[in-house]
Amino acid sequence: MNPGRKWSFLVALGVLVAGFLSFLGHNGHILGTLQAHTSDPLGYYQFLPGVFIQHDLLGLPYVHILENGFRLSLFNIGVAYMQAPFFLVAHALCLCGLAEPDGYTWPYAVAMGLAAAIYVAFGCGLLMNILGRRFGTGVTAIAVLLLFGCTNLYYYTAMEPGMSHAFSFFLFSVLLWGTVRMQEAPRSRTAILIMMASAFIVLVRPANVIAFAIPLLYGASGPREVWNRLRWPFVNRRTFGIGSLICLLLMAPQFLYWHAVTGKLLVFTYGTKAEGFFWSQPHLWDVLWHPWNGWFLYSPAMVVVMGALLWMAVRGTEGARTILLIWVMAWYLIASWWCWWLGGAFGHRGFVEYMAFLSVPAAWLVQRIRSALLPVRGTAVALGVVLAYFSIVSVRPATSCEV
Repeated sequence: MNPGRKWSFLVALGVLVAGFLSFLGHNGHILGTLQAHTSDPLGYYQFLPGVFIQHDLLGLPYVHILENGFRLSLFNIGVAYMQAPFFLVAHALCLCGLAEPDGYTWPYAVAMGLAAAIYVAFGCGLLMNILGRRFGTGVTAIAVLLLFGCTNLYYYTAMEPGMSHAFSFFLFSVLLWGTVRMQEAPRSRTAILIMMASAFIVLVRPANVIAFAIPLLYGASGPREVWNRLRWPFVNRRTFGIGSLICLLLMAPQFLYWHAVTGKLLVFTYGTKAEGFFWSQPHLWDVLWHPWNGWFLYSPAMVVVMGALLWMAVRGTEGARTILLIWVMAWYLIASWWCWWLGGAFGHRGFVEYMAFLSVPAAWLVQRIRSALLPVRGTAVALGVVLAYFSIVSVRPATSCEV
């Protein structure tokens, strides 16, 4: 194993162990009720027991009741897709007598915690793979671990693994990894992987469709290359056709579910509750600094990382302007949502998956710090340790999880 792969493996393993053990430590006392708790994680998860145990998707427990009396889940099936292998293993063990095979006993909760930790670990490994060649293995390892430990990525891996963000982080990492690999050596299988990741991104969290700017713009040398990327489906019809068919098959169950409940193939589920966007009244400042989950208040390390991203964008550093554009679109989108603070959360959870893209300015920043004078390096290390300590220690386990 070469040094780069060795470090990628070690970083991924460290994230996996830290994330999963922290999950068990924080949630061990409520594993028996965790999956049934009526909150967003149940909204994502409920499709699995609905399909494999109850064999009924029209009677899901965490839904919005429509005027016609039908029960509509506001949540997409993408997270359930990604949890499915872990769920099936837990279900098989429960059928063998480990626990009640109802979809909500402790083995199912352990499986979901393990799923989030594994996906985040794989995402970190992919970032190590592509950024290590650009910034160096040691620099990238520090940057990835800082993003995991000094932001709420840790929280949504260890404390609320049933939310969508750990899974979206992995998918964003795949998208960035695939885009870089296509630049280095275009292959049909990589292109299909990018298309599949894009389909999953929409199925997990539709608002994250703005991440599609990565394969279109990231690393492009100019308008001609962007045009070539736009022309790619027409030049590579066979690969595009295979990828499109796979994506359609992945998305078909979602369309069929919506049609069964509403009679429509495409539904803006939150619109059925009269929830939406206020495009002319975005809470831009509040999203970053308000006590209600302000991003910079809960993840102050990102102030420095965003400063580095702005500097890189001004200088025209590769990929920086694309990442900044995507982040600005996400910022505006989140700030325009009626519930701009995104409910009960640890920091602003809307930016968790974007840590995959922000690993680029983070690695650039660490690289500059490593070449700075000793006092600067010492201060940066001390600050990183303090921020990681407070980010992790300030997380508190739930005192109850009653349904």
